[in-house]
Parts: sequence; structure tokens; C-alpha cells
Amino acid sequence: MTNHIIQLLPPDAQIVITVGNNGDAIRPEYQRINPQCQVLTINENDRPDIPPNTVDCLAFDGIILPQLLANCAVWLKPEGQVLARISNLQYWRYIVNLLRGSSGEPTRNRVSADGFTLPEIKQIFAAAGLRIYEIQTLGSHSPLSPSPPTPLP
Repeated sequence: MTNHIIQLLPPDAQIVITVGNNGDAIRPEYQRINPQCQVLTINENDRPDIPPNTVDCLAFDGIILPQLLANCAVWLKPEGQVLARISNLQYWRYIVNLLRGSSGEPTRNRVSADGFTLPEIKQIFAAAGLRIYEIQTLGSHSPLSPSPPTPLP
């Protein structure tokens, strides 16, 4: 994920907050592109004192707890953006693995980063006061159904 996120980070950001385990890997790579940027890494239990409307970009790596997203969203500048890597529970390989019994059944009351469906993702972002602009798929795709970025209305 690190390389993909770095390519999507705004090149002129002043403050980027990464949430998750890969934040420390993102910092040195991104600061080669934008050395003036302050990159902070937090985990889901951290409660940093960050003023509202000061952050250019939030980058979530798998940890996308709904309340955490809502809490972090207040830090974003009005033109700020959120980048998030979220497992898709409707991905066909995940469903095949479930049918084969090789993956545990997710619970409907989950609050961890084990993935969400597209309607759940939309609801989580809307509840945080955020609008989804684009969804990109990562990983391998079937050659019969390429998945370019999908702008959302």
C-alpha cells in the first residue's frame, strides 16, 4: 500500500496524518517529494491535540473505524482529502474463500479493519461528513473486467 498511497498524496500538502501501521514507511518516501510537509503517524488509540481545519490529507491503512474517521475528519481543511485502503467484503475472491471455508465469517457488528461492503463504506464516510469522490481497486483484476477509477456522484 505504501507506494500506492504516496502516489496519491497531494504533492503540496503541509500536514499529512497517517493512521495505521505503514505511516512510518510513508514518511521518508513522501518527504523526498515534499520535504516541507509534516507527516504525523497515529494509531487508533492515539488522541493527538490537532487543531480543526489544519490537515491537508488523512491516510488510513486498513484501520477505518467509523468513530475514528469522524474524529479525524474535523482536522481536515475544507479542501482536504482522505485516502483509505479498505478491504471489500464483496470482492469475489473473498466470497469464494468464504464458500470454501478458508476465511472466517465476518460479524455484522464488527468495528475492526476486516473490511466493509461498498454501501457500508459510503455510510461511514457520510456519517463523518465526508463525500467520496473516487474509488480505486488495488490488487489483481480479472482481464475480463478491468477496474479503472470510479468517480462517484
